[in-house]
Amino acid sequence: MLNLIRRLLRPLNRFPTAVIQVRRYAALVSRLDPQRSVLRTPSVTVCRPSDATLRNAAVCLYVCTALEGIVRPHARRAIANWTEGGFSVFALVVVDSLDSPLDLEGLGTCAGVMVRENAGVDFGAWAAALRRCPALLNSGLLVIANDSVIGPFSGYAMKLRRQVEETGADVVGIVESHEIRRHFQSWCVFFKPRALRSPAFHRFWQGVTNLDRQAAIGRFETTLVARMEGSGLVCRALYGPDPNRPSRTDNLAMSEPARLIQDGCCFIKLKLFRGNPDQVPERELQGLASILWHELDEIDVK
Repeated sequence: MLNLIRRLLRPLNRFPTAVIQVRRYAALVSRLDPQRSVLRTPSVTVCRPSDATLRNAAVCLYVCTALEGIVRPHARRAIANWTEGGFSVFALVVVDSLDSPLDLEGLGTCAGVMVRENAGVDFGAWAAALRRCPALLNSGLLVIANDSVIGPFSGYAMKLRRQVEETGADVVGIVESHEIRRHFQSWCVFFKPRALRSPAFHRFWQGVTNLDRQAAIGRFETTLVARMEGSGLVCRALYGPDPNRPSRTDNLAMSEPARLIQDGCCFIKLKLFRGNPDQVPERELQGLASILWHELDEIDVK
């Protein structure tokens, strides 16, 4: 039945006037598919943050992988740095199976911990937490973050919080990208109260389903800003393209890491040191490693 509905809707994509309706029907189809529901993915809440802890607080909804049974060192450090910066951290630990052994060392300072099987990538985990813990919407500042980056660097989280709070935006990203379309890279995005209480925020996260990485990028990551701005919310990134300083690619975090660090960014993509897909010059990476050695001591930089 669901496949039939999808086939019937596909021709409408050729007509611009039907785009909005197609999106509405697509969201309905996804919700009708029980296998894609973020709430059907096996999970267990080890520690639930209290409503009082979340109310008007700065909260970090942090996704970290433990696919080999242990949270990676840079993720444990990030949790400690967010906590040091005044954030109540709700850790969403992604595992292959709830039956596998799991070491939660380093998560003792978290206000909450949920362990969830690996489905729907980060958006699935964030959406599941928001639906299972609606008190998150009462926070004074909510940041969604993940362990695909190293950071925030030690001693920077409080500074970053002030920087975000001083912007006039309702939704604040770290890095703006124009890859595919204008969007904020989802490894760290802040939402202020006006955004958290908005119907657009509620609709967006209610519509998130378990998709694979590429589908989630196209459906959720690259549409979030447009959907928030379409509802009247102000969205702004701390760092983005500079017309006077051409970038190697549209993905600044991967192609211009030194520029971002120089401008004050306190995050760096882990993938740069494990494959370097955008071919950042080796000398530049070595320079970053020498500056940030205290943050990169668990990374094999060659």
